[in-house]
Amino acid sequence: MSNAHKKKLLVILFVAAALIFVARTVPQVSLTERAIVVGIGLDYDGNDYYLAAQIIKPVSQGQANSADDSFGIAEASGKTISEAIDKIALKTGLTVSLSQCNVIILGNSVLETDIFPSVNYLVQSYQVPEQSMLLATDERAVDLLRKKPVLTTISAFQMQQTMTSVDEDIAVITASIKDFMAGYLSHSGVAPVAFVTAKEVNTDDVGDSQSAGAKEKMYEFDYRRGVLFSSRQKALLLSEDDTVSLNCVFMKLKKGMAAVEVDGTQYILSLKSKKYKEKMRLENGRLTCDAQIKLEMYIAESENLEKYFSVSEIPEDVLAKIADALKKQTEEKLKTTFEMAKEAGYDIYRLYDKAYSKEGVKWKETAPDNYLDIIEYNISAEIKVGKK
Repeated sequence: MSNAHKKKLLVILFVAAALIFVARTVPQVSLTERAIVVGIGLDYDGNDYYLAAQIIKPVSQGQANSADDSFGIAEASGKTISEAIDKIALKTGLTVSLSQCNVIILGNSVLETDIFPSVNYLVQSYQVPEQSMLLATDERAVDLLRKKPVLTTISAFQMQQTMTSVDEDIAVITASIKDFMAGYLSHSGVAPVAFVTAKEVNTDDVGDSQSAGAKEKMYEFDYRRGVLFSSRQKALLLSEDDTVSLNCVFMKLKKGMAAVEVDGTQYILSLKSKKYKEKMRLENGRLTCDAQIKLEMYIAESENLEKYFSVSEIPEDVLAKIADALKKQTEEKLKTTFEMAKEAGYDIYRLYDKAYSKEGVKWKETAPDNYLDIIEYNISAEIKVGKK
């Protein structure tokens, strides 16, 4: 055996011995001693962090819990997130594990502050998965976590399941922690996340089997708005139309609906495909973005359809009118969204990054601090409408 082979063998044996030593000396925490967190609610009042953790309760062998007893919510506050988590560990008597956390909810108080350091800390120090979904809400995060959804007991599971199922849907922003951090750390510094609200539903309408006196309130969650975070200012809440515009620019869409009215008849269109591209031009100290979006749609249904027996009988000239109406509507929405965000100081389509990618140092040297003032955004839509 050569000296090189002997050295490699010694290294392998040393590493193996070290792993065995660590495995025997580092205490292992059993599942029954862990607080397995599946959802986190985070609020901040300018002085203290308020943390709520939705925890799967540990069950020893031979025990059986009902669905309602299988989880709980532990709350704590602290000057730091670490202090709040330590207090939750003391309250529960368990080791807090965030490696299975599916959802982080940012409460309404967080919309007024810089939240990135907190999210980054959870990922770096507590191994929260980067693919966990990030949501914002219009109430305290703990209050949203406590609301019982219609189809399951655990709200964090419901939110994760919904966000996964609506991936690539034109109406919903599906941003993971990884997506949030990428946007926040970009030159534009804009990070969009979904904005969720809860609406109480009548339990009689969902087939609840509890007695009338013991019925628990149930809620439906709405995710059709978004919110933009930036290190430079407080968060910007988007309308449903603004959320659709943002998704048209960034997402690889597979699902989506649109409605237009032509000659007194409303048509509901379903998305078949979407393509979006941009060309950046830096001339005379001004940046122009010429964008083009191509949408292929088909008619899903129509209202007040009196002239034709079915959608298949709609003539080509009417299809052309529908396409033209949707073209104008799409161009107006994307342009309006850009101008609204620009007025608020947000580079919603991240044009700084795209200009830097195209022009490099030339753009970096040209762009002033208020670079949005020298940007013009033009959008042209090409629409194809079919009967199916």
